[in-house]
Amino acid sequence: MTNAVETTSQAAEQGASAGGNVLRRLWAGEVPLGRVFWQYAMIGGTALNLMATLLAMALLAADVPGLLALAAFALPIPYNLFVLVAVWR
Repeated sequence: MTNAVETTSQAAEQGASAGGNVLRRLWAGEVPLGRVFWQYAMIGGTALNLMATLLAMALLAADVPGLLALAAFALPIPYNLFVLVAVWR
């Protein structure tokens, strides 16, 4: 019985280290450059920036304060900086 428990815990540890946390793997530079650039920077960044831009434009059209629209427009900045570092590494 102990052997089965050890095998299960070893498999769980290997699965956690193989898949790991995506953010940690990106930050550490463990994800291939092509994948980080195309999937996270180009596709993910473009989609996020487009949504933030549309949200900011909708807020401006609804006559909300400009500072709120600016804040909505700036929402993707942390993601963009994170992906910049991930591509760099």
